[in-house]
Amino acid sequence: MGDDLASAVLKDGVPEYESEFFQVCYNPIVRHGVMLLFRWWDSAKKHHIREIAKHYGVSGPKEVLLFDDDPINIWDTEGCVAVKVDPKIGFRIRDCKLDP
Repeated sequence: MGDDLASAVLKDGVPEYESEFFQVCYNPIVRHGVMLLFRWWDSAKKHHIREIAKHYGVSGPKEVLLFDDDPINIWDTEGCVAVKVDPKIGFRIRDCKLDP
């Protein structure tokens, strides 16, 4: 999903909050034309996680929370907290188990 499509979805779905979202639309295969194993430092969501941490001024990936439906993206995270969501439904607040 590119920047234009992501922005259009936010404007249509949550126009009052659209400006609150920070988007990282990045696919290393599309950007660099190489297989991910040659760009392991950007594979899965690593690039996204680093950019989000930098944008919000946190110390690093361990302070980022990722929701994703791809098991690879949940496993390969540079230490961020990752929660797998159902690919047919997407994120739901109950996916975030806040109870101890």
